[in-house]
Amino acid sequence: MKMRNFFAWAVILMTTIIMASCSQSADYQSVIPTEPVLVVKANVNNLLSESEILQDNQVAGFLKGAINEIPENSRELMRGILDDPSNCGLDLKQPAFVVMKNFEQAKGFVLFAVKDAEQVKTLLNAMLENEEEALLEEKGDYTLLKADNANVMAFDD
Repeated sequence: MKMRNFFAWAVILMTTIIMASCSQSADYQSVIPTEPVLVVKANVNNLLSESEILQDNQVAGFLKGAINEIPENSRELMRGILDDPSNCGLDLKQPAFVVMKNFEQAKGFVLFAVKDAEQVKTLLNAMLENEEEALLEEKGDYTLLKADNANVMAFDD
């Protein structure tokens, strides 16, 4: 049960965090609405490197423990991403955006540029391996992640 809860929260976290589009900087930002309530721009690459959060003993201990809870065949992939976050398939050198369209209904998304859509699919498939209610589906030019009958992420290359 503990592992299932971890996967549920991991999927929720990843799907909340990642709403991705093209890696060309001008293109992926075009999905930001013209009149959002709030837009926060973040340089994820600098946040990871300058904050040294991945080197923090408490964070490292938590992440190592979390990795030990996931299926064995996904552990090496996750360790590789922790060693080099760019292995996740997202272009972390491009800015990420938190966009709120409506505070009252808590509607919004986080937007990342995709560097390698196949790496993103590999990561999601590893995370979703034991999830019965999550589905990664090809829809023409983009890939859609559905969980609990909701579209929670879309991305293309």
